Amino acid sequence: MSANPTRQFVSVEEYLEHEAHSETRSEYFDGEIFPMQSGTPQHATIVNNVGGELRHRLKNKPCRVYSSSLMMQVPETGLYTCPDVAVICGEPRLAESRNDGVTTPNLIVEVLSTSTSDYDRGEKFEN
Repeated sequence: MSANPTRQFVSVEEYLEHEAHSETRSEYFDGEIFPMQSGTPQHATIVNNVGGELRHRLKNKPCRVYSSSLMMQVPETGLYTCPDVAVICGEPRLAESRNDGVTTPNLIVEVLSTSTSDYDRGEKFEN
């Protein structure tokens, strides 16, 4: 996700409104919306296996495993993202008066793909 000199700035409110009515998920950072690409069968298998293994290992612990349908907000940087798998121990803290996003993941897992690995390992990881 590199800077695009012709991009239109989108406010957080506009992004959240877009997400509320969109059939597809996207991420938001620094005034820009980034559509999430659909995964391959291999990607989906890895995500399911990781989530299943985490659920198994966290059984009887105060932690829950979540899929990419749960939005994560990083208040310190303004990133809104939907990681492949997330773990939250204890009560999730909801993002800014919303019930569809949280700010308190203990673990975020991203399954890398060729098209997103640089961003996932770079700017997204830093956030």
